Amino acid sequence: MKNIVLILSVLFLITSCSSSIYNKYSKYNRFDKEDGMLRFYNEELNVKSLSFNDYKFASNLGEFKSISKDSKPLFENVIVYARKTGTDQDFYIIKMNYVNVRPDYQIIKHHGEKGTLFLLISKNTAEEDAKRIEEEFGKLIK
Repeated sequence: MKNIVLILSVLFLITSCSSSIYNKYSKYNRFDKEDGMLRFYNEELNVKSLSFNDYKFASNLGEFKSISKDSKPLFENVIVYARKTGTDQDFYIIKMNYVNVRPDYQIIKHHGEKGTLFLLISKNTAEEDAKRIEEEFGKLIK
């Protein structure tokens, strides 16, 4: 009986710690296809974006682990994480008042109705892709 209680306690701690990496709004993320592209939207934050199908998205830690070589995201309060298939090119959209600067990520800030969102694009992302991601982020809060 003590072993069961111990195991359940450990599982609870792991679950509660890992879920805090993703922001509470990430559970409202939705994805669908639109004209051969992947559409991301989150009605609670009033954000939406289109991307080509070469990106895989994650709205929770389990999805993150399935598309990333890392065991957990580099940032906290993640709304969505995206990684280009077959590359190390990725980006995050996070919801925070500030973000720790990382030399390997470009940071774009947007003040929205429900707080500040940051787009963090890995600097190894192809220039054309980074520009497209940034342009789409500019359309997010519409």
